[in-house]
Amino acid sequence: MTLYRRYVDLLYFLYFAMHLFASVCIDIQALVPAYYVPQLFRDILQGAPFSTTHADYLVKSADPLLPNAWLPQYTWFRISLLSEFVFQLPVFAIGLYAMWNNEKRWYPLLATYGAIGCFTTMQCIATVLLGEERAALTPANLRFLLQNYVPFMLIPGVIAVDFTLRSMRLLSVHKKQEKGQ
Repeated sequence: MTLYRRYVDLLYFLYFAMHLFASVCIDIQALVPAYYVPQLFRDILQGAPFSTTHADYLVKSADPLLPNAWLPQYTWFRISLLSEFVFQLPVFAIGLYAMWNNEKRWYPLLATYGAIGCFTTMQCIATVLLGEERAALTPANLRFLLQNYVPFMLIPGVIAVDFTLRSMRLLSVHKKQEKGQ
């Protein structure tokens, strides 16, 4: 069955594509010096390619994490970003391939990604809601941050559960086939 008829997989495909783009264009900026980041990517973070009236992400969100990833108290966040590039970025590419080709052998890896992605984003949400960073955020900043964070927690959470269940179903079918032989 083609990807276009597997609606949930199509949504995952679009998510992996969008997250791959966001990771390469935006998240990398917290890990490397600015002079290594192409101007186009720096402009995306600042809102420049979209319009002069578009408030940039950092101003609109007052994100305490992304621009401060190298501060000692955010070591956990820097490690999460490093994990994003060492583990998650390749998984996004594998996820695109797996969804496009309906490759079931990648289900356990996608479930693992979902758990890691959900948990790391949950840490970011907890930091802005419960940490000392909350005091510096206006209600508008917090709303904007949560609008950006919550989908990146929920979708990986759904991916973790969905691909764990899919893997379990495949294993039970395989076990039944072994018993029948």
